[in-house]
Amino acid sequence: MYNFGRLTSKRIFGLDLVRSISVCAVIFAHSGYEYIAGFRYGVIAIEYFFVMSGFLVGEMLIREFKDGSDFKLLFNFWIKRWFRTIPLYYLILIIKIILTQPFVGFKVWPYFLFLQNNIGGISFFAVSWTLVIEEWFYLIMPLVIFLFFKKGIHKQKFIFFSAGVIVAEIVLRIVYVYFRDVPWGGIVGSFPFRFDSFMIGVFVAFLKVEYKHVFDFISKRNVFMIIALLFGLYVILFSQYLGGELTSKVYWTRTIGFTLTSALMALQLPFLTNSRCLNSISETNIMKKVLTWLSLLSYPMYLIHMDILYFVERSFPLISNLLSLTISYIVILFLSFLLIIFFHQPVTDSRKRFLIK
Repeated sequence: MYNFGRLTSKRIFGLDLVRSISVCAVIFAHSGYEYIAGFRYGVIAIEYFFVMSGFLVGEMLIREFKDGSDFKLLFNFWIKRWFRTIPLYYLILIIKIILTQPFVGFKVWPYFLFLQNNIGGISFFAVSWTLVIEEWFYLIMPLVIFLFFKKGIHKQKFIFFSAGVIVAEIVLRIVYVYFRDVPWGGIVGSFPFRFDSFMIGVFVAFLKVEYKHVFDFISKRNVFMIIALLFGLYVILFSQYLGGELTSKVYWTRTIGFTLTSALMALQLPFLTNSRCLNSISETNIMKKVLTWLSLLSYPMYLIHMDILYFVERSFPLISNLLSLTISYIVILFLSFLLIIFFHQPVTDSRKRFLIK
């Protein structure tokens, strides 16, 4: 019997809460309810994934490279990270090819190299666009940190480094939008322009490790309420442009807007991590168990949900929309559970064999 308790132990419930809500928001948006009062909430949910990935991966990087780095540490970091993301992605990709377009042939090669956002388009596997940005960040940023901080993480140097990456990304978008006038959609999925979202999460992780007093201050409830209020106001402002034609005409949504979104999200992470209210919820609480499991299943749920929604809709065209969605959600949850238990977790556990001792 698989040890289910091990999967749910030593988790941060605040982050599980946001992750589970975010994946449900994305799935519901793709179910035909993309807008609420003109607001594309699924877009915000995706940004949470980017910031949280930067935060969690950043803490790993900073702790492991704190006293110095070498190629063994770098290689082991890549192994530990990629075994959590790439095998399941390739499995779903190959299944899609076999079941839907077995003769698609050479056209899918960008998907295997995570280049589909910039070459060929994402129509074959639409949700994979976020994986492109994540995987290139996991490849490039640890390598850059390895090269810059071989002798260890120097606090002041890392602050300037983080600020440099974030500012460089903003400047890059400003220049690109100014000369090419690309729409918001032409920026959001292009990985060279999106690393600041992750880097902001990394910087908050840096505060957690090296400036705990600052991290703890930001985690206070009153500070969190102010940040949450600012974020709410920002979302209202952002939605006025994102939902309409002005998205491609307004300059700030395509340049500084990405950074503002990520910063306001990242500043919520200290509260979600340290909150006594959230952390004191009993392990036997049903709602906590449900949300924790949704968080655990979020990755396969994200990868398969659009294909399941499409398949059920096409297979049962005469049933009501409510029944169609109910069937789809049950299938998504069931298949995600099987993927976690019988593939994702065993593959993740096997990574120990590939680490350099």
